[in-house]
Amino acid sequence: MAVNSVQAQLSPVLIFAATGIPFTLGTNALDTVFTDPFGRSTNRQTSVVVSQKAYGYDANGNLTNDGRMAYFWNDENRLVAVHSAKTGALIQENRYDGLGRRRERVKFDSGVGVTNRYLYQDWLVLAVTDGAGDVLETYTHGADLSGQVGGDAGGIGGILSAAIGLTNAFYHYDFNGNIVNVSSSNQTKLAKYTYGPFGVVVQKEGKFDSRYQFSTKEMDGATGMNYYGYRFYAPSMGRWISRDPIEALLEIYIFVRNNAVLLIDYEGRQARSSSSLPVVWGCSGSVTRICTAKCPSANWTCSNPSGFAYGFGSSEAEARADTLAKANDRLASCEDGCTDGGNMPSGWLTCFPFNPEE
Repeated sequence: MAVNSVQAQLSPVLIFAATGIPFTLGTNALDTVFTDPFGRSTNRQTSVVVSQKAYGYDANGNLTNDGRMAYFWNDENRLVAVHSAKTGALIQENRYDGLGRRRERVKFDSGVGVTNRYLYQDWLVLAVTDGAGDVLETYTHGADLSGQVGGDAGGIGGILSAAIGLTNAFYHYDFNGNIVNVSSSNQTKLAKYTYGPFGVVVQKEGKFDSRYQFSTKEMDGATGMNYYGYRFYAPSMGRWISRDPIEALLEIYIFVRNNAVLLIDYEGRQARSSSSLPVVWGCSGSVTRICTAKCPSANWTCSNPSGFAYGFGSSEAEARADTLAKANDRLASCEDGCTDGGNMPSGWLTCFPFNPEE
């Protein structure tokens, strides 16, 4: 496959990527040509519009202005207010409890605020009330992607149903715990969501507006952002709008290592695999000893680059690695096993997760 005559390479995450294509401000035409093993070709023409946009940040690395909205933060780096960047009008206020959970959201329209207050069990929202304390919505939770109620998956894929006014809503998910369908008690479709790879809703069907959408996280319609608990995520940018709370890595704003197809983030603190199945970790461009685990992290690194191997389980992965190692007359090995640190030694390569599917 080639894009504008630049040959695309198949990456370890099974995505074709063509690098080095120049872009200029304005509309850039792209001609993608795919040729099958028999020499038959097909092409697709698309365009990418590049525009200039300035972003402002405070000394703590929090987004303060994106040209559309102005953002205000408290001393704990939590988003407390959003204003229109052009008019200065107040759009939304957030208030937090002692645990850092958002306990109240106030959305403003023409200066009039509408209050939502949240009742939690740990970090799971059980009910939403108005400013007077009257119940607006209640939520029933089941096992999330971790296989437990309120488990390590942060509730992703775990909302079973909700009572919203007179409507009983039931939620249906894709593999990553994104809400893709909402049905009623008589099994009629209330809403259907189609997402881009980084969470932008590219198509919506139905009049029902689900509070929870991508990654089963609340979508703030006024700001277009998802609330993850520890941070806010902007799908339009594919980035967090504040720094990683740990700040130990260089990728302090990047969402799930730019791999939103295979990885998810439960709370805004760490990229993880969405699969509860065994995951094989292999190094990009290496047949080093395969690090196998049950999705502990997305930051494993290995050394000694010389190939690539992955499998559906540790035994198969090791067999593939051994075969590749023998073919290259090399011994597959990891230096000191694997490391989960942010300080990557020179010459080491980031490993990619592979979620085995039947």
